[in-house]
Order: sequence, then structure tokens, then C-alpha cells
Amino acid sequence: MSRETKQITTNQQTQLAPTSHTKVFIALLITIFIMPLPHGGEIVWQYLLFCISIFSLGAIYFFTSNTNNAQNTSHTKSQYQTLTSLKAPLLLLGAWLLFQIIQIIPLPTSITGQSTSASNQWQTISIAPNITLVELIKHTSYITVFILTLCLLTTKKRILALANTLFFVSAIIALYSLINHYTNGGFDLISSIPPWTATWQKAAHGTFSYQNHYASFLTLTIPLGYGLLYANIKQNRTKIGKGKRATIVDLLMSANGIYLLSLLIMITALFKTASRGGNSIFIISIAITFLCVLLQQNKSTKQKVKKIGALAVSMLAVGIMVLATGVTDTLTKRLDSQGYTPNGRDLMHQTAFAIIKESPIVGMGAGTYPILQHKYKSATLGYSAMSKRAHNEYLELLTNQGIIGFSLLAIATILLLTKLVTSLKKNKKGKTTSLHGLQIASFCAVTAILLHSLADFNFHLPTNAVYFYLILAIGIKIPLLKKQSY
Repeated sequence: MSRETKQITTNQQTQLAPTSHTKVFIALLITIFIMPLPHGGEIVWQYLLFCISIFSLGAIYFFTSNTNNAQNTSHTKSQYQTLTSLKAPLLLLGAWLLFQIIQIIPLPTSITGQSTSASNQWQTISIAPNITLVELIKHTSYITVFILTLCLLTTKKRILALANTLFFVSAIIALYSLINHYTNGGFDLISSIPPWTATWQKAAHGTFSYQNHYASFLTLTIPLGYGLLYANIKQNRTKIGKGKRATIVDLLMSANGIYLLSLLIMITALFKTASRGGNSIFIISIAITFLCVLLQQNKSTKQKVKKIGALAVSMLAVGIMVLATGVTDTLTKRLDSQGYTPNGRDLMHQTAFAIIKESPIVGMGAGTYPILQHKYKSATLGYSAMSKRAHNEYLELLTNQGIIGFSLLAIATILLLTKLVTSLKKNKKGKTTSLHGLQIASFCAVTAILLHSLADFNFHLPTNAVYFYLILAIGIKIPLLKKQSY
């Protein structure tokens, strides 16, 4: 087949692609842009509206894909080849959802192991099936978003569009945060939901209620700015040439200038959250990402040591500059007064361990920790609403879903992270070269939130969970783009 014939065939396949897929992608961008604005989906009815949108988009996408299957077999094959390459983690995620369904189905008490009256020989694993059902709907929407995004990211243009959407909505919220921080809530449009009622001067929290949730949201989206900046510079190299002078000129161009200004606003907002964990983990995740990228390079040990030293010196220099500007005053004041004291987290972790002992294999039911914790927690914690969470995502997952649910989700996540790590090695040729920065940014972002979740409950804010899966999809799809047939 000649080159001209191949090109015609490719163009025909592209034209045959369902036009609704473009509409679905645009609708997805609009949905995820709006999602963080009202409390990040913290209120149940807000998130259920998001679920309806996501399930509707998913249904439209898969329905149109199947109806066009006969006309466009090659296109459909390209759409689903990504899912095939992720068969193992996706099957585990499906099993994770199935286990939560089992938690709300009445089973013989001989299986559940729960005591009940003689007249009732059937019992659900979950102590509150209605709450577990809501959690199941949430978790199903997360996986739906992940799969739908993997299918829709068929071109470099779409990956950049998604990354820009995630980045700029965060930049807008960061600007809103700083305005309210410096005016003490003078332009506050979204009130915090108790018990998260810190004043704007004390902690910036964006459109969310809890500043630690907002800090985690920023650590998810800030790395995207560097990835987008890298992509822009790479694309402009052919226009303005190479060299240090050309790079400096490129950085000062309008588009890159907007990225740099947005990054400055977002990093400042991160400091203003006064989140000790969020800020510390962000720095740690950058260091981990740098080391992982370095290990993927074919360089001598001496060269790698030099790069590590350069990173340490540059981070120290940036830290000194940041401290000198005074933008970290909110964070440093909190560190001076509290240091890294657990603030009751150690007692909350003990509460979680006590619940785990009650049902270590199958758990108490997804989402049930808040209604259980008061029976097991230390009297020292009192009746504070803050203790309704374990402040450790992994311990809370164990209390809710036991070893079975925890293992299914953990193994699936590890397999997906392995895909990210193995793709960090730079591909100097091919159409995805300019997206290498976004691959690194994706790894840095997901590493940050996973580490921060050791001391908080970030995935219980729906926006953070959805953005995690969106950014994970970006990082996984980039190296697979070259395998697309259109």
C-alpha cells in the first residue's frame, strides 16, 4: 500500500469517528471545570449531580462507539486498545466495585459472621447499607471517569486541552483564595461547611471547606503547569531556534508568561493554606520524581550525583528566596506554634485500628467510619467533628472494606503507578516528545496526594479523587498515543 493510500485510509477513519465523541470530550471538560467550584462536591447532592453527568457521558460514549462499530472497526479497535493494555488493573478495580456491591447484599449470618436475632438469619456486611450504596456510586463514577478519559484522549491536542483545563481552573481558584486571604474574606462567595471554619487570614481554602483538601488539590494541579510549560517550549523551539537566549525569549512570550504567573499564584496559595503536610509532601514528591526520572536515564553515577547535588542546591536557593519574600508567613507561624505535632491524629489512628480488629477481612462497609468511630475513639478526642475521619486514607479504607477491599484497590493502584514509572524515560523521537513534561508532572501529582493521604483523608473530597484519576489517565495515555492508528 502506497503512502498516499495509507494517508487517505487514515483520513477516512478519522472522518468516520463518531462526532459525538468530540462533543462528549467538550462536555467532560466543562463538567470537570465546574466541579471544584461548589465545595469540591463535598455535599452529597452536589456530587450526585456530577455522577449523573459522568454516567450520562459514559453511556453516550459507549453507545455511540458500539453503534458505529460496524462502519468503523479500525477506529473502535484503536479506542479500546488502551483498555486492553490495562486489563489487570481495570479488572481489579471492577472487582473492588463488585466487593462493595456484596457488602450491601443480605447474606447468611454464617458468612457475614455478625450476630443477629434468631428470626433474622440474613445480614449485610455493611452496618449501614444506605451509606455504602452512596460510596459505591461515588467510587463507580471515579472508575467511569478514568476509563472514559482513557478512551477520549486519542490525540495530543486533547491531552493538552484536558491538562490546561485542570491547571487553569486551579489557577482561578488560587487567585480567588489570595484575594480573600488579603481582604479577610471580602469577596467570599462560598462559605465553609463546619467544622472547617478557619478564617481566611488564618488559612486559605479556595472554594473548599478544609484547607488540607485544598492544599492536596494544589499539589495535584501545580505540576501540570510545569508540564504544559515544557510542552509549549518544545513546540516553539522550531520557530525561534535553540539555545539559552531563545529559551529565555520563549519563557517571556505571552502563553508561557501566563503559565509562569499562574504557577506563582498557585504556589503562593499553597503556602497560604498553612497545610504542614501539603507543603512538605509537595517538596518530597518533587524530590522523589526527580530521582525516579534520573534512574531512568542512561547516565554515569558521577553525572547522577551531580544532578542530585544541583537539585539540592537549587531547592535550597528557592527556599531562601521564598522565605525572604514573606509569602510563607501563614505557614511558618503555624510551624512555629505547632511544629509537626499530630494534633490528635495519633488517637484517630488508634480508633481506626480498634475498628479494624472487629472485622479485619471484609470491613464494616464502605463509608461507615464516621458513624462507627464514636464507639471506639478515646475520650480525649471529645465530640469534635474532626475525629469523624481517621486522617489516614489507608487506615480508613481498611476499616471500611477490610483486607479484601484494601488489597484490590491497592494492587490496582500499584500496577497503574508501575505504568507511570516505566514511562518516565524520555522518548527523544515521536509525536509525544513534547508531552514528556506532562508525564513527569502526572507522576509527581499522584505521588504527592498518595503520600499526603497518610496523614489526611484527601480522597474523601470527590474533586480530589476525580482529578487524581484524570491526571493518572494523562500520564498513562501519553506513551500509548504512538500506538493509536489515527
